[in-house]
Amino acid sequence: NECIAGNECDSKAVCLNRLGSYQCLCQEGFIGDGRRCEDVDECANPNICPSFTTCVNNPGSYKCDCGSGLIFNGSKCNDIDECKAGQCSPSANCTNSYGSFSCQCLSGYRGDGFTCDDIDECSLNSKCHSKAICKNLPGSFNCTCMTGYSGDGLQCNDINECLVNNGGCKNKATCVNNQGSFACQCQSGFILINKTICQDINECVEKSNPCGVNEECKNTDGSYECPCQAGYNRPASNLACVDRDECQDKPCHINATCLNTIGSYTCTCKRGFTGNGSHCLDKDECAQAQ
Repeated sequence: NECIAGNECDSKAVCLNRLGSYQCLCQEGFIGDGRRCEDVDECANPNICPSFTTCVNNPGSYKCDCGSGLIFNGSKCNDIDECKAGQCSPSANCTNSYGSFSCQCLSGYRGDGFTCDDIDECSLNSKCHSKAICKNLPGSFNCTCMTGYSGDGLQCNDINECLVNNGGCKNKATCVNNQGSFACQCQSGFILINKTICQDINECVEKSNPCGVNEECKNTDGSYECPCQAGYNRPASNLACVDRDECQDKPCHINATCLNTIGSYTCTCKRGFTGNGSHCLDKDECAQAQ
């Protein structure tokens, strides 16, 4: 079997074993004696393809070419839907047309359609409000109003925190609204604690001797007072405290003598009486003489 053991057939030929010999036959699309096969140029026949196509010779075959974007089905040229092949960028729209197609980048992207890059709108003149934060997204962007503002990000308005629960300001604190924020303010005599609570200032402790001579410091809510110390009085509201003559009030016993002192007084029983001055009893001198 020469077809197995070895033969002189062309690579484009088929070997047929015969009794005592073999035969070489060129494959379809080739011509020759089998030992040498040459390609048949089918395109040499001007009528082999329709006039609206171009004949393209291939080794052992041929095809009728309709041109770019079209395919011959044996009788006519059909459009190839290139969009099904996914030749455009995933971020582009593909539009098929007869014999062709086009790629156009989606909104938020730029490029030739085959390659589309995201547009960073935040680095450009974005439409976000001046009080909003711009965040770039694939093919888009997002606007979020800053803390203290409300809106859709394209328009942001100040939130008046003071309208709800006095902004959280407590204990005589006044809420003051600011753009994008608020503040708690205390009246005179108070100090702000933890940014929201007004606490009374004890001026009698915090200040060094805020009252005058012979005065006693008394703390009040948001302020302090300076009443006269015991044994002193103030002749008029704008005058200093002076010693009060308690003896004018006759605090001692009728049989006692009152002696005024600075800030106080003493009661001494008169001669012939005994006691502490507030109570005086007659002294029985006759009993003492016995």
